[in-house]
Amino acid sequence: MSGEHRYVVAVRGGDASRGFQLGGTTTRSARVALVRLRGQALRIADGLDPDPGTWWLGNGGLVRLPDAPEALPDAPAELRAWVVSSVHQDDALDQLVNGFPLVLRVTDRWSGCWFELTARSLVPVPAAPPFRRTAPARPVAYA
Repeated sequence: MSGEHRYVVAVRGGDASRGFQLGGTTTRSARVALVRLRGQALRIADGLDPDPGTWWLGNGGLVRLPDAPEALPDAPAELRAWVVSSVHQDDALDQLVNGFPLVLRVTDRWSGCWFELTARSLVPVPAAPPFRRTAPARPVAYA
């Protein structure tokens, strides 16, 4: 990989009416881009669903919400699962190294807000050669 190869990492969030840039950076490797995305995924997950013992909450800082139906998305759980899954991380790395963008988008079940983590190469994906139709093969006569 040449020194000129770079990746853009971006984190966005929003609701049904608008979106906001929450952060972004450029890196020199796909692996570092994934490290940055994992850090941002945990930051968002911890902000949406902090540990009750978190020092900055103080006593009574959290209120237990009723359990939501399983059909509703659980953004913090989805983000944490993505971070710890070696299968997801390997797939994401392969995708980036091969020049394809990575997009992870989750929706918070309580607020309806969405969060999107993206990484992409600044080097465009090489175009596939055009498909050429060839004449059908002639049948071979066996004697």
